[in-house]
Amino acid sequence: MKDPIPSTTLFVMLLSAALSMETVGYAESPYHCADHFKLAGPCFTIRGRLSLYQANPGARIWPVGSNRLLGVATVSDEPENPKLPPPLNKELDDEKAYFGNFTVCPLGPDVPGEMRYVCVESITHVVERKF
Repeated sequence: MKDPIPSTTLFVMLLSAALSMETVGYAESPYHCADHFKLAGPCFTIRGRLSLYQANPGARIWPVGSNRLLGVATVSDEPENPKLPPPLNKELDDEKAYFGNFTVCPLGPDVPGEMRYVCVESITHVVERKF
């Protein structure tokens, strides 16, 4: 008996369906700080450590080599889920620190001795460390 659909044709059809589901139905929408906040200047990239704190703001970034903290403004009221861009767009562990390259956008002026609020535009090269 002859196959109604050759196996190579069936493979191509299944692969096309899988790719279209990924790009059309299941792709995450892009995250942009400017969509949620009024920015106070151009975005910049730092190497830093993001950790969760018991105070407000709950998520903060320590730029490596500095004595400063950047307060991460988020679009969520849930401290455990601060709505960060990928790959940290998941529930964060308060017993871990997340080192990476953070592209942040300032939400206020840079005042020495004060925490500067930022929103996080993107995150790359993330490494998790347990405290």
